[in-house]
Amino acid sequence: MSDTDLCPYEMFAGRLTSGAVKLPVDPSYQRKLAKLCLTPAKHNALWRAYLADNLMSEALDLHLPVFECREASFGDTASWFAAREHGHGAWVQATYPFFSNILRRPTYGPRFSKNSEAFSRKWEKPSSRAAVAPFWVFTFEHDDDAVDALQIQLNWIWQKDETGQTELDKIDMFLRAQFRDYRGYCVVWSGAKSLHIHIIFDTSHLSRSVINHLAARTGNSPEAKLRDHWQGQDANPASLWAYYRQQWFTLRDLIHDASAINVPFDQQMAVLSQKRRMPWGLRQVSAGNAFGCVQGESIVQIVVAEKLLKRSPKGSTAYFNSAAAANQVAPRAGADSVRALQGAYLIDDTELLARLTAYLKRCWGADYPKPAYLADHNGRVRLHFFNNADDKTPSSFVREDYNQILYCGAGAPADDIYARL
Repeated sequence: MSDTDLCPYEMFAGRLTSGAVKLPVDPSYQRKLAKLCLTPAKHNALWRAYLADNLMSEALDLHLPVFECREASFGDTASWFAAREHGHGAWVQATYPFFSNILRRPTYGPRFSKNSEAFSRKWEKPSSRAAVAPFWVFTFEHDDDAVDALQIQLNWIWQKDETGQTELDKIDMFLRAQFRDYRGYCVVWSGAKSLHIHIIFDTSHLSRSVINHLAARTGNSPEAKLRDHWQGQDANPASLWAYYRQQWFTLRDLIHDASAINVPFDQQMAVLSQKRRMPWGLRQVSAGNAFGCVQGESIVQIVVAEKLLKRSPKGSTAYFNSAAAANQVAPRAGADSVRALQGAYLIDDTELLARLTAYLKRCWGADYPKPAYLADHNGRVRLHFFNNADDKTPSSFVREDYNQILYCGAGAPADDIYARL
């Protein structure tokens, strides 16, 4: 990191130290924030260990969305640029004050050429792009307009009780003791009166292919990783959007049970793709800031506490997230058209679907019809197809006892040159 890169952090630390920025907290807390602001690279494990390496995962068709502002789209262009700049050694976090959980890369949108069938003026919805990823971040934020709101929340992080523990310590110890997939926390000051408490869980065990990919990337044995962590089935991507929300509320209740933190958390954070504060991002001050900052000035999103694990906590036996539990959640309708049809349920076999897609494209010499999903309809297996890039509800299908596609819905081809399998 160059001196130029550090300049906004040093400047903000100086304003905190001088009192030019006056936070409604104890002076010792303000000094501590200033001190942290001078060593951003030291407290940056979430970025180094999780976010940076997963900005673009082309082998898994995933990306970690990053955003220059709250209004930015969920496309993968910013992820690609951030990954490239990070690869060149740039300190890119300052550019992107927000990030979200990993999503499947969009299959249509403005990143494509206008000559491409995948081009559209709109992005494929984030809610249609849930996928098994290497990890999930669960974020908890308590919005409070009270004057002492920031002081109270920093007390959760820094104030020790008679046992020598903070409220955050109690949550961390509880989750370590319980869950093999727990990987720690990172707490980011939002630049206003609240904190973003990011709690990280490994989710690679929800997919055999993700375990294999990570093992290959790190030079570990896939067989050993599968033996230790895979639970014998993959999570259905169509169920993950709703499952994440369910798990967010479960974790919220565990936080309340394990600590004296009994405030309501912002339920918007229960959305898998919700934008959350990037560690060491720069927040642009809006009008009416109460801290002495002028409109347009940069406030550093300081990491106030961080403790991440490289592997499963010792002594933990259960998993917080499981494929079996996820697959019990009703699939969500979306642009992938993984619809929960009456009398049918989805068959989650991403490897088979990928092989079928590659095989048919090679045989037909065309992208479409394109396999969309497999489903069991009253005991008979169907393979559903997208008719074209604009097909969001693929109803064309071939059944296990058919020898050609039954075309249905808008965009069905006028001839059957691809019909016979």
